[in-house]
Amino acid sequence: MQVSGSTTIRRTLYLGMALALAVGLAVFTFFSFYTTGQVRSILRRDLAGLASLAAKALERDHATLVRRAQDMARSKALQVILQLDMPPQAVLFLEANSRFSHFTRLWVLDAKGADYARFPADAGPPPLGPGGPEDLFTLADSGLALAVQIPVIAAGEVLGHLVALAPFPDQDLIEGFSRPGDAGMALWLDSTPLALSAWLPGAGYSTQAAPPQRDALSLAWGGKTHEFLARSEAVPLAPPTILRLEMVRSLAHAQEPFFNLLAAFFAGWVLILVSFLVFARYVNTRLVAPVLELSRVAGEVDAHATLPAQMQGWENTPADNEIAVLHRSFARTVISLHRALVLAEAADRAKGDFLSTVSH
Repeated sequence: MQVSGSTTIRRTLYLGMALALAVGLAVFTFFSFYTTGQVRSILRRDLAGLASLAAKALERDHATLVRRAQDMARSKALQVILQLDMPPQAVLFLEANSRFSHFTRLWVLDAKGADYARFPADAGPPPLGPGGPEDLFTLADSGLALAVQIPVIAAGEVLGHLVALAPFPDQDLIEGFSRPGDAGMALWLDSTPLALSAWLPGAGYSTQAAPPQRDALSLAWGGKTHEFLARSEAVPLAPPTILRLEMVRSLAHAQEPFFNLLAAFFAGWVLILVSFLVFARYVNTRLVAPVLELSRVAGEVDAHATLPAQMQGWENTPADNEIAVLHRSFARTVISLHRALVLAEAADRAKGDFLSTVSH
Protein backbone atom coordinates (compact mmCIF):
# COMPACT_ATOMS: atom_id res chain seq x y z
CA MET A 1 0.00 0.00 0.00
CA GLN A 2 1.45 3.39 -1.02
CA VAL A 3 0.67 6.12 1.54
CA SER A 4 -1.08 9.00 -0.27
CA GLY A 5 -0.03 12.54 0.50
CA SER A 6 3.34 11.41 1.83
CA THR A 7 4.57 14.99 1.96
CA THR A 8 1.82 16.20 4.31
CA ILE A 9 4.19 16.57 7.25
CA ARG A 10 6.73 18.51 5.18
CA ARG A 11 3.98 20.69 3.70
CA THR A 12 2.65 21.42 7.17
CA LEU A 13 6.14 22.38 8.31
CA TYR A 14 6.61 24.77 5.37
CA LEU A 15 3.15 26.22 5.93
CA GLY A 16 4.06 26.92 9.56
CA MET A 17 7.23 28.68 8.43
CA ALA A 18 5.28 30.84 5.95
CA LEU A 19 2.68 31.66 8.59
CA ALA A 20 5.40 32.68 11.08
CA LEU A 21 6.99 34.87 8.42
CA ALA A 22 3.68 36.55 7.56
CA VAL A 23 2.74 37.12 11.22
CA GLY A 24 6.19 38.53 12.02
CA LEU A 25 6.05 40.87 9.01
CA ALA A 26 2.53 42.03 9.94
CA VAL A 27 3.58 42.68 13.55
CA PHE A 28 6.67 44.58 12.41
CA THR A 29 4.63 46.74 9.98
CA PHE A 30 1.96 47.48 12.59
CA PHE A 31 4.58 48.29 15.22
CA SER A 32 6.36 50.65 12.78
CA PHE A 33 3.24 52.69 11.99
CA TYR A 34 1.99 52.60 15.56
CA THR A 35 5.36 53.75 16.92
CA THR A 36 5.59 56.63 14.45
CA GLY A 37 2.10 57.82 15.36
CA GLN A 38 2.75 57.47 19.07
CA VAL A 39 6.00 59.44 18.83
CA ARG A 40 4.16 62.35 17.21
CA SER A 41 1.40 62.21 19.80
CA ILE A 42 3.82 62.04 22.73
CA LEU A 43 6.00 64.79 21.28
CA ARG A 44 3.04 67.12 20.77
CA ARG A 45 1.92 66.54 24.35
CA ASP A 46 5.42 67.11 25.72
CA LEU A 47 5.84 70.19 23.53
CA ALA A 48 2.63 71.66 24.92
CA GLY A 49 3.90 71.07 28.45
CA LEU A 50 7.27 72.59 27.59
CA ALA A 51 5.64 75.69 26.08
CA SER A 52 3.47 76.08 29.18
CA LEU A 53 6.53 75.71 31.41
CA ALA A 54 8.46 78.33 29.41
CA ALA A 55 5.49 80.74 29.54
CA LYS A 56 5.36 80.38 33.33
CA ALA A 57 9.11 81.01 33.52
CA LEU A 58 8.60 84.24 31.54
CA GLU A 59 5.82 85.25 33.92
CA ARG A 60 8.13 84.66 36.87
CA ASP A 61 10.91 86.73 35.25
CA HIS A 62 8.44 89.51 34.53
CA ALA A 63 7.17 89.50 38.11
CA THR A 64 10.77 89.51 39.41
CA LEU A 65 11.72 92.59 37.37
CA VAL A 66 8.60 94.46 38.51
CA ARG A 67 9.30 93.55 42.13
CA ARG A 68 12.91 94.76 41.89
CA ALA A 69 11.77 98.08 40.41
CA GLN A 70 9.25 98.42 43.25
CA ASP A 71 11.97 97.76 45.83
CA MET A 72 14.10 100.52 44.30
CA ALA A 73 11.18 102.95 44.22
CA ARG A 74 10.39 102.25 47.87
CA SER A 75 13.97 102.87 48.94
CA LYS A 76 14.29 105.47 51.71
CA ALA A 77 17.41 106.82 49.99
CA LEU A 78 15.50 107.66 46.79
CA GLN A 79 12.68 109.27 48.80
CA VAL A 80 15.15 111.46 50.67
CA ILE A 81 16.93 112.44 47.43
CA LEU A 82 13.65 113.61 45.89
CA GLN A 83 12.54 115.40 49.04
CA LEU A 84 15.87 117.30 49.30
CA ASP A 85 16.06 117.85 45.54
CA MET A 86 19.54 116.36 44.92
CA PRO A 87 19.84 115.28 41.24
CA PRO A 88 23.57 114.31 41.46
CA GLN A 89 22.83 111.96 44.33
CA ALA A 90 19.95 110.52 42.29
CA VAL A 91 22.42 109.63 39.52
CA LEU A 92 24.71 107.93 42.05
CA PHE A 93 21.71 106.03 43.43
CA LEU A 94 20.75 104.76 39.95
CA GLU A 95 24.34 103.78 39.14
CA ALA A 96 24.72 101.83 42.38
CA ASN A 97 21.43 99.97 41.89
CA SER A 98 22.16 99.10 38.25
CA ARG A 99 25.06 96.95 39.45
CA PHE A 100 22.74 94.70 41.46
CA SER A 101 19.88 94.36 39.00
CA HIS A 102 19.20 93.39 35.39
CA PHE A 103 18.19 96.95 34.51
CA THR A 104 20.45 98.51 31.88
CA ARG A 105 18.81 101.99 31.84
CA LEU A 106 17.21 103.85 34.73
CA TRP A 107 15.39 107.19 35.00
CA VAL A 108 13.99 109.25 37.85
CA LEU A 109 11.16 111.63 36.96
CA ASP A 110 9.98 114.41 39.24
CA ALA A 111 6.37 114.83 40.38
CA LYS A 112 5.50 116.70 37.17
CA GLY A 113 7.02 114.02 34.93
CA ALA A 114 10.15 115.96 33.98
CA ASP A 115 13.44 114.10 33.54
CA TYR A 116 15.18 114.44 36.93
CA ALA A 117 18.12 111.96 36.64
CA ARG A 118 19.20 109.12 34.39
CA PHE A 119 21.80 106.37 34.14
CA PRO A 120 23.78 106.05 31.96
CA ALA A 121 24.14 109.58 30.76
CA ASP A 122 23.27 108.64 27.16
CA ALA A 123 20.15 106.73 28.18
CA GLY A 124 17.94 109.06 26.12
CA PRO A 125 14.33 109.89 27.00
CA PRO A 126 12.40 107.48 29.21
CA PRO A 127 10.03 105.12 27.36
CA LEU A 128 7.31 105.71 29.99
CA GLY A 129 5.96 108.73 31.75
CA PRO A 130 3.37 109.56 34.43
CA GLY A 131 -0.14 108.65 33.38
CA GLY A 132 1.07 105.89 31.06
CA PRO A 133 1.02 102.12 31.62
CA GLU A 134 2.96 100.68 34.53
CA ASP A 135 4.96 98.42 32.22
CA LEU A 136 5.28 97.76 28.51
CA PHE A 137 7.52 95.99 26.02
CA THR A 138 9.65 98.09 23.75
CA LEU A 139 12.25 97.51 21.06
CA ALA A 140 15.83 98.07 22.16
CA ASP A 141 19.13 97.82 20.30
CA SER A 142 19.62 94.22 21.44
CA GLY A 143 16.01 93.14 20.85
CA LEU A 144 13.02 93.17 23.14
CA ALA A 145 13.09 95.03 26.47
CA LEU A 146 10.71 95.53 29.35
CA ALA A 147 10.08 99.02 30.70
CA VAL A 148 8.64 99.33 34.20
CA GLN A 149 7.32 102.53 35.86
CA ILE A 150 6.84 102.70 39.64
CA PRO A 151 5.76 105.83 41.57
CA VAL A 152 7.98 107.02 44.44
CA ILE A 153 5.62 107.75 47.36
CA ALA A 154 6.37 109.16 50.81
CA ALA A 155 3.70 109.99 53.42
CA GLY A 156 1.02 109.43 50.78
CA GLU A 157 2.57 112.02 48.45
CA VAL A 158 3.92 111.14 45.00
CA LEU A 159 7.45 112.52 44.90
CA GLY A 160 8.27 111.24 41.41
CA HIS A 161 8.51 108.12 39.30
CA LEU A 162 11.19 105.50 38.74
CA VAL A 163 11.45 104.09 35.20
CA ALA A 164 13.60 100.99 34.64
CA LEU A 165 14.47 99.21 31.39
CA ALA A 166 15.81 95.63 31.19
CA PRO A 167 16.35 93.13 28.33
CA PHE A 168 13.52 90.64 28.24
CA PRO A 169 13.57 87.74 28.23
CA ASP A 170 16.93 86.79 29.66
CA GLN A 171 18.92 84.89 27.03
CA ASP A 172 20.00 82.39 29.69
CA LEU A 173 16.35 81.47 30.18
CA ILE A 174 15.91 80.92 26.45
CA GLU A 175 19.02 78.76 26.20
CA GLY A 176 17.80 76.76 29.17
CA PHE A 177 14.96 75.49 26.96
CA SER A 178 17.24 75.00 23.95
CA ARG A 179 19.27 72.11 22.53
CA PRO A 180 20.95 72.83 19.18
CA GLY A 181 19.29 70.91 16.38
CA ASP A 182 16.68 69.48 18.73
CA ALA A 183 14.72 72.01 20.79
CA GLY A 184 14.39 75.77 20.52
CA MET A 185 12.41 78.69 21.91
CA ALA A 186 11.42 81.99 20.31
CA LEU A 187 9.49 85.02 21.51
CA TRP A 188 7.52 86.92 18.89
CA LEU A 189 6.12 90.45 18.95
CA ASP A 190 3.50 90.69 16.22
CA SER A 191 5.24 89.22 13.14
CA THR A 192 8.83 89.70 14.31
CA PRO A 193 10.91 87.13 16.24
CA LEU A 194 12.69 89.27 18.85
CA ALA A 195 14.28 86.75 21.19
CA LEU A 196 15.18 83.21 20.20
CA SER A 197 17.59 80.35 20.80
CA ALA A 198 21.08 81.01 19.44
CA TRP A 199 20.97 78.10 16.95
CA LEU A 200 17.61 78.98 15.37
CA PRO A 201 18.76 81.83 13.06
CA GLY A 202 21.32 79.51 11.45
CA ALA A 203 18.56 76.95 10.83
CA GLY A 204 16.46 79.45 8.87
CA TYR A 205 13.90 80.04 11.59
CA SER A 206 13.95 83.84 11.24
CA THR A 207 12.63 83.55 7.68
CA GLN A 208 9.53 81.64 8.81
CA ALA A 209 6.13 83.26 9.05
CA ALA A 210 4.52 84.22 12.36
CA PRO A 211 3.51 81.14 14.40
CA PRO A 212 -0.17 81.48 15.43
CA GLN A 213 -1.67 78.61 13.42
CA ARG A 214 1.19 76.25 12.55
CA ASP A 215 2.02 73.00 14.28
CA ALA A 216 5.04 72.00 12.16
CA LEU A 217 7.80 73.63 10.12
CA SER A 218 10.93 72.67 8.23
CA LEU A 219 14.37 73.81 9.40
CA ALA A 220 17.84 73.10 8.07
CA TRP A 221 20.31 71.47 10.44
CA GLY A 222 23.45 69.50 9.77
CA GLY A 223 23.18 70.10 6.03
CA LYS A 224 19.71 68.51 5.88
CA THR A 225 16.14 69.74 6.13
CA HIS A 226 14.28 68.25 9.08
CA GLU A 227 10.67 68.40 10.22
CA PHE A 228 10.12 70.18 13.53
CA LEU A 229 6.91 70.15 15.50
CA ALA A 230 5.86 73.55 16.87
CA ARG A 231 3.66 74.81 19.67
CA SER A 232 2.88 78.46 20.42
CA GLU A 233 1.18 80.20 23.32
CA ALA A 234 0.11 83.78 23.86
CA VAL A 235 1.91 85.47 26.77
CA PRO A 236 -0.01 88.64 27.80
CA LEU A 237 2.55 89.95 30.31
CA ALA A 238 2.12 93.66 29.55
CA PRO A 239 -1.27 94.33 27.91
CA PRO A 240 -2.13 95.51 25.35
CA THR A 241 1.16 94.11 24.00
CA ILE A 242 0.70 90.39 23.39
CA LEU A 243 3.84 88.33 23.05
CA ARG A 244 3.73 84.87 21.49
CA LEU A 245 6.02 82.16 22.73
CA GLU A 246 6.85 79.31 20.35
CA MET A 247 8.64 76.08 21.15
CA VAL A 248 10.00 73.83 18.38
CA ARG A 249 11.20 70.25 18.67
CA SER A 250 12.92 68.00 16.13
CA LEU A 251 10.79 65.04 15.14
CA ALA A 252 13.86 63.10 13.95
CA HIS A 253 15.61 63.46 17.32
CA ALA A 254 12.49 62.34 19.17
CA GLN A 255 11.99 59.34 16.86
CA GLU A 256 15.61 58.19 16.99
CA PRO A 257 15.28 56.07 20.20
CA PHE A 258 12.09 54.48 18.86
CA PHE A 259 13.74 53.72 15.50
CA ASN A 260 16.64 52.13 17.37
CA LEU A 261 14.12 50.01 19.25
CA LEU A 262 12.42 49.19 15.96
CA ALA A 263 15.76 48.16 14.43
CA ALA A 264 16.47 45.95 17.45
CA PHE A 265 13.00 44.42 17.14
CA PHE A 266 13.57 43.76 13.41
CA ALA A 267 17.00 42.24 14.07
CA GLY A 268 15.50 40.01 16.77
CA TRP A 269 12.70 38.97 14.44
CA VAL A 270 15.21 38.09 11.68
CA LEU A 271 17.28 36.10 14.19
CA ILE A 272 14.19 34.19 15.30
CA LEU A 273 13.24 33.52 11.67
CA VAL A 274 16.73 32.23 10.81
CA SER A 275 16.71 30.07 13.95
CA PHE A 276 13.30 28.72 12.94
CA LEU A 277 14.60 27.93 9.43
CA VAL A 278 17.62 26.09 10.87
CA PHE A 279 15.33 24.22 13.26
CA ALA A 280 12.93 23.39 10.43
CA ARG A 281 15.80 22.04 8.35
CA TYR A 282 16.96 19.93 11.29
CA VAL A 283 13.44 18.60 11.86
CA ASN A 284 13.07 17.86 8.17
CA THR A 285 16.40 16.01 8.02
CA ARG A 286 16.28 14.13 11.31
CA LEU A 287 12.56 13.54 11.82
CA VAL A 288 10.39 14.15 8.78
CA ALA A 289 12.61 12.47 6.16
CA PRO A 290 12.96 9.19 8.16
CA VAL A 291 9.19 9.08 8.78
CA LEU A 292 8.47 9.62 5.08
CA GLU A 293 10.99 6.91 4.18
CA LEU A 294 9.34 4.50 6.63
CA SER A 295 5.99 5.27 5.08
CA ARG A 296 7.28 4.59 1.55
CA VAL A 297 9.09 1.36 2.52
CA ALA A 298 6.06 0.12 4.43
CA GLY A 299 4.01 0.62 1.26
CA GLU A 300 6.49 -1.40 -0.80
CA VAL A 301 6.60 -4.22 1.77
CA ASP A 302 2.81 -4.33 1.86
CA ALA A 303 2.52 -4.34 -1.91
CA HIS A 304 5.25 -6.82 -2.83
CA ALA A 305 5.84 -8.82 0.38
CA THR A 306 9.56 -8.43 -0.18
CA LEU A 307 12.28 -6.50 1.61
CA PRO A 308 13.45 -3.44 -0.36
CA ALA A 309 17.20 -3.23 -0.91
CA GLN A 310 17.43 0.06 1.04
CA MET A 311 16.47 -1.77 4.24
CA GLN A 312 19.89 -3.41 4.36
CA GLY A 313 21.53 -2.47 7.65
CA TRP A 314 18.46 -0.74 9.13
CA GLU A 315 18.29 -3.16 12.06
CA ASN A 316 21.73 -1.95 13.20
CA THR A 317 21.02 1.81 12.84
CA PRO A 318 22.21 3.86 15.89
CA ALA A 319 19.20 4.93 17.97
CA ASP A 320 20.04 8.51 18.97
CA ASN A 321 16.43 9.79 19.01
CA GLU A 322 12.87 8.48 19.11
CA ILE A 323 12.50 8.42 15.32
CA ALA A 324 15.73 6.41 14.97
CA VAL A 325 14.42 3.94 17.59
CA LEU A 326 11.17 3.65 15.62
CA HIS A 327 13.19 3.25 12.40
CA ARG A 328 15.29 0.39 13.85
CA SER A 329 12.36 -1.29 15.57
CA PHE A 330 10.34 -1.20 12.34
CA ALA A 331 13.26 -2.70 10.41
CA ARG A 332 13.79 -5.48 12.94
CA THR A 333 10.09 -6.29 13.07
CA VAL A 334 9.71 -6.35 9.28
CA ILE A 335 12.89 -8.42 8.84
CA SER A 336 11.77 -10.88 11.54
CA LEU A 337 8.35 -11.21 9.95
CA HIS A 338 9.90 -11.64 6.53
CA ARG A 339 12.21 -14.36 7.82
CA ALA A 340 9.26 -16.10 9.50
CA LEU A 341 7.32 -15.83 6.25
CA VAL A 342 10.22 -17.32 4.28
CA LEU A 343 10.53 -20.22 6.76
CA ALA A 344 6.77 -20.79 6.67
CA GLU A 345 6.78 -20.84 2.88
CA ALA A 346 9.76 -23.25 2.90
CA ALA A 347 7.99 -25.52 5.39
CA ASP A 348 4.83 -25.41 3.31
CA ARG A 349 6.77 -26.38 0.18
CA ALA A 350 8.52 -29.25 2.07
CA LYS A 351 5.16 -30.48 3.33
CA GLY A 352 3.76 -30.40 -0.18
CA ASP A 353 6.75 -32.28 -1.57
CA PHE A 354 6.45 -34.93 1.20
CA LEU A 355 2.73 -35.46 0.57
CA SER A 356 3.33 -35.68 -3.14
CA THR A 357 6.06 -38.32 -2.64
CA VAL A 358 3.88 -40.37 -0.27
CA SER A 359 0.93 -40.25 -2.63
CA HIS A 360 3.10 -41.39 -5.53
